[in-house]
Amino acid sequence: MRRFQRPLAAVTAVALIFGAVPPLGIAEAWAANASGVTQGGAPLDARLEAWLRHASPNDLVPVIIDHVERPDPHAAVDGSATKEKAHRQVIDALRSKAAVDLPPLADALARQGASDIKQLWISNSIVARVPARLVAALARQPDVGSVRLDETLRAVPPTYSLSSTAVPSWNIAGVNAPNLWSLGFTGQGTVVGLMETGVDAAHPDLKDRWRGGTNSWFDPHGEHATPYDASGHGTNVASLAVGGSASGTAVGVAPGAKWIAAKIFNDAGEAQLSQVHQAFQWMLSPDGDAATADAPQVVNASWNLLGTTGLCDQEFATDIQALRAAEIAVVFSAGNEGPYAGTSVSPANNAGTLAVGAIDANNAVADFSSRGPTACTAATPYPSLVAPGVDVRAADLTYDGTIPSSYSYISGASASAPHVAGAMALLLSAFPGLKVAELEGLLTRSALDLGVTGTDPVAGAGKLDVMAAYNLKANGAGPESSIKVVTVLWNARTKVLTVEASSALGKAGNLQLVGFGKMTWNARKSLWTLSVRASAKPISITVTGPEGTVTVSTSDYGV
Repeated sequence: MRRFQRPLAAVTAVALIFGAVPPLGIAEAWAANASGVTQGGAPLDARLEAWLRHASPNDLVPVIIDHVERPDPHAAVDGSATKEKAHRQVIDALRSKAAVDLPPLADALARQGASDIKQLWISNSIVARVPARLVAALARQPDVGSVRLDETLRAVPPTYSLSSTAVPSWNIAGVNAPNLWSLGFTGQGTVVGLMETGVDAAHPDLKDRWRGGTNSWFDPHGEHATPYDASGHGTNVASLAVGGSASGTAVGVAPGAKWIAAKIFNDAGEAQLSQVHQAFQWMLSPDGDAATADAPQVVNASWNLLGTTGLCDQEFATDIQALRAAEIAVVFSAGNEGPYAGTSVSPANNAGTLAVGAIDANNAVADFSSRGPTACTAATPYPSLVAPGVDVRAADLTYDGTIPSSYSYISGASASAPHVAGAMALLLSAFPGLKVAELEGLLTRSALDLGVTGTDPVAGAGKLDVMAAYNLKANGAGPESSIKVVTVLWNARTKVLTVEASSALGKAGNLQLVGFGKMTWNARKSLWTLSVRASAKPISITVTGPEGTVTVSTSDYGV
């Protein structure tokens, strides 16, 4: 599993004096350069403060600046919208808001000597290199919500097995993918997006599965115009999701699906936070045209932020919610920080993701696989479910095709996640109309229970079984839902979210608040209810049960 490392530099104290911020435009406020008055008052990230303490006033500091008005992608979606319409609505709404909010700030930054200015419409944010002497004044602007360091992230190498006695396709058979292939569902008509080190498109198991074209490859570093992988990790992951059987042995779960990829790491294994944000934005609209149906149905992210074990880092929370609102499923590896409890990692523990842990060929959860409870919302199952991730055979680098039969045995939750991404592609080839919440529900409700009865913090809902998920849907778990969200309350002081919902199934409804946990039946009210602490007010909530799923915006309830 790829882990991003956030280095901290040694710091020395430097005295910097910033000006007062009267109710003027940002450029005028900076130019005033008086002293003492704070307006707006966005807090500076601790790492940014550390950087500033050893920076010279004219040093250009890489920052991410969030506008104070945060986007709500779920609010843009009509509740009855099709997947395609929801996708367009999200992109149009995010771009429209950014087009109003960001240009004045970008212009002011340019006038004050900032460089490398980029607008991120997916999160209503700006990326720039800003003179150190201006950062504190920037944070005090009333239209600035936060300013944080655009950190450099370093990837930790994957774990390979020098030799393995495992049967080459045990993992593919173990999730029952061949059973769906025999019914004619191989992932055809679906696209899986990969956020990785890249992909070796010369590998025989992958070359015919790249969708091709400029909207199918994104390198924010500008190093490679076409697919390339210096590490092999991205090639491993891609093959487990959509790889073929050129060697005579199946490698991927959904060999009929296509792949596209964003190379979030450069060839040295580094990335900046902003480049990962750009990759999420690209996944939402690869060609930049909301009217073009070229986004993936599923995005796989087999990485986490190093240093977030047991913590809730929401750096990419807005991006994840944007993809989810646009009906793009987001699958993360759950982490390799086990076997201790409370070892969830970010972004896998953010709301809106499916976090996948690792099992071996004997259905035992790997010691290294991260355990719950999650640090973001304590009632949320973590991991969501588990899939093969110990000694699984994957395609490896061919070095421009010179070693075409290149394979490795790998271990890690990074290998588990693409099994679930591939399973989603299989289900979508069988049921193209499935929305994200229902897709996730089918996989978790059909999972093979492992260990402790019911959902638990070691195996989540259990082991992935894509054939069981197919049968659950084919036997009547349809998209129609009688679920109604009755009450949504948010207490900003105590950070407690309360939700009440009804179901035509009554006590048999077995409702769950997605991202927070199982709801409790209140016989007196004939409602399902849950009160839970949350790290922040949610933009939307999703309630799911045996008869279907419903998602509502919290703003519809005055929250």
